[in-house]
Amino acid sequence: MDKKLSHQIVLLIIIFCNTAFAQNDSTNVSDSIKKEKNIKFNPFPYFSHNKVLGYYYGGGGMLTYRLQKEDTISPRSTTGAFYVRTTNDTWFSVLFTQMYFNEDKWRVIAATGTGLYNFQTYTELPDSEPDFYDYGSRSVMLSAKVYRKVYKKNYLGLGYYYSRTKTRFEEAATDSISNNNSLQMLFLRDTRDNVYYPKKGSKLNAMFTLYPEWMGNVNNFGIFNAYYNRYYGIRNDKDVLAVRAYAKVATSTLDFQRQVVINGIDLRGYTDGKYRGDGKVDVQAEYRWNFLPRIGLVGFGGLGTLYGSEFSEFNGSLYPSGGFGVRYLAIKSTQMRIGLDVARGKDDYAIYFRIGEAF
Repeated sequence: MDKKLSHQIVLLIIIFCNTAFAQNDSTNVSDSIKKEKNIKFNPFPYFSHNKVLGYYYGGGGMLTYRLQKEDTISPRSTTGAFYVRTTNDTWFSVLFTQMYFNEDKWRVIAATGTGLYNFQTYTELPDSEPDFYDYGSRSVMLSAKVYRKVYKKNYLGLGYYYSRTKTRFEEAATDSISNNNSLQMLFLRDTRDNVYYPKKGSKLNAMFTLYPEWMGNVNNFGIFNAYYNRYYGIRNDKDVLAVRAYAKVATSTLDFQRQVVINGIDLRGYTDGKYRGDGKVDVQAEYRWNFLPRIGLVGFGGLGTLYGSEFSEFNGSLYPSGGFGVRYLAIKSTQMRIGLDVARGKDDYAIYFRIGEAF
């Protein structure tokens, strides 16, 4: 699957699943927990905009529930679906589930989806100057991950990811078809006080993905992804300082569908697909200023670099990101916030309608 599309899907899954529950580390059962409905339905809208895809619109719904009614340590599990379309005829739909059980000793995450992604890439064709060229990718994906707590807040896990992508460039006469089957080795350390709006603690997530030839892949190689989020309560925990570091490293040169693009939650403000390569590293920070009980502002900034681009001048260059946003506390019980971000990148910009924080 094209990485931009898969990042959008993963980002939406994380955002929408996280709005449904808050982490509860206490073994005491409060009256509110005793009386809560075991199954709740939560509809959600989605709206956003960037200069390439145009306006996004769509939404979906999800069920939140406890797999074991008396298990008040595990977060509520979630199962749902969503559909998003843009004004340039990009669309995608996803079914997803996140299940927590046995006092949060086990976590299972699964998703399947399909979509059509009309985007652009920056490249140089024979006898022409570098320029943007349109392409369309039709994709189908399936993902499943299982985590087991091994010590305190540390988890080990295994995952499987399958995707089939058919890509056609505006200058090409034939389609490029990519079939990927991969195995994932997973590590998670999660000490956040709240999985939706943490004010202290951290999350370390590391994944090594193998594409072995015996699973039908053309080449045998691996990709390492990792991120670390840290949260600090400020002004007696009214505000939050959040910092994030992200890295992607591949063991060999990647094909077009598996390359990384500078965009998304890691360096907001990039939407045109210009900076693409085999890996990237970036850091960012965000201050969440809650100056009124239900209204707040955020300011963020970051810096990253890229390697493995076809343009040597892109490799090792610095890519800044910065912007601000407004937040509204929509649901007090989960601390779920909605808002709008305006971000600026290198020769690019973006506007994001957000349900939940970026990280």
